[in-house]
Amino acid sequence: TILERGVTLPALDVVIIRTDMFTSSAIIQIAGRVGRKTSNPTGSVICYNKGITKEMDLARKEIMSMNKLAKERGWLK
Repeated sequence: TILERGVTLPALDVVIIRTDMFTSSAIIQIAGRVGRKTSNPTGSVICYNKGITKEMDLARKEIMSMNKLAKERGWLK
């Protein structure tokens, strides 16, 4: 869970193992570490779990909503 705490690394992909142990806000924080460098604005977030949890689904919907809003405001390309 170190990635929840504000670490920023270039060219980062993230794998969250046992995603069922995390709240949607924690998943969002971990996923938010990906693509934070302008030199590498993309990356992958992969969640490993036995199935899709309610928290995973909520996190995905919230991330998609925030990205849509950011694009509308011109913050993302």
